[in-house]
Amino acid sequence: MGGPSIEWVYGVSVGPSGNPFIAGAFNGSVDFDPGPGQEMRTSNGGYDCFLLGLNSTGDMSWVRTWEALMLTTHMMSASTRLGSNCTGIFHVNVDFDPSTEEDIHSSAGSSDAFLVKYLPDGSW
Repeated sequence: MGGPSIEWVYGVSVGPSGNPFIAGAFNGSVDFDPGPGQEMRTSNGGYDCFLLGLNSTGDMSWVRTWEALMLTTHMMSASTRLGSNCTGIFHVNVDFDPSTEEDIHSSAGSSDAFLVKYLPDGSW
């Protein structure tokens, strides 16, 4: 998986079912599917964050990306029952909700910290 631009992995954690989560940042277009399929995502011009959920065989289950000017993201340890937490910093605006509903958060200054939780199925 990857693309012609830059991708960083800032953390890897194992969820309740033994499935790995990978958190990081990317720029440009990236194929997040490690298999023969494609799951392309394009950053919003800066460095966006991603959280990738894999199954026990390493196939992609889901990917979440945040279309904002993200500076960095770090993976905290996954909860043994509830899923995965990501922390990091952002500036400008960010929408952590992967559904069609918007949940916009705006930074109060140059950059703000965030903590966001996703369930093992990738839902917010």
